[in-house]
Amino acid sequence: MDGLPRSPRTAFVSRLAAITITSLLIAACGAAGAPTQEPVAALSPGVAATSAASATSPTIPPSRAPTHSVVTITPIPGAPDSGVVVELGTNGFGFSLTNIDAPANKVWHLHVVRTGGNYPPNNFTLATGPTSAEWIFHSRNLALGEYTFDIPALPAGNYLFYCTIDPTSMHGTVTIR
Repeated sequence: MDGLPRSPRTAFVSRLAAITITSLLIAACGAAGAPTQEPVAALSPGVAATSAASATSPTIPPSRAPTHSVVTITPIPGAPDSGVVVELGTNGFGFSLTNIDAPANKVWHLHVVRTGGNYPPNNFTLATGPTSAEWIFHSRNLALGEYTFDIPALPAGNYLFYCTIDPTSMHGTVTIR
């Protein structure tokens, strides 16, 4: 290497590439008992968690097999405002919540307080899965300060939230009920 420090995004992309190649090699070799990723259904909206493992905050999978089905959800147009405001803090390395509850079929609001030093910026993404095609809401990058976002009305179900800059350590579950 050239001795320059790598950005968090570059490091993430490098890890993602290594994990993807390893996963493909394991699949190609037909290794018995190879670890598998959580099924897409467990991360899809409307599917209730049925095991202790899926009841905890899901991790954002570092990669998906090429057969990954993209699940998209269209926000409900013209939905009423719930008046619900969810408070979420971030210090540059983590969110203050790993589980968020919000009302179904109504707009709700997210108040983000970004504190900490000059760490990389964060953002907030609400999605059905790890790809940008599955994003329902995606904020701009957040510097230090306070931000309030209107989150669109969604049908009942379980969704993911994460920071696309650091999805491996900044993620959680949104339960719309």
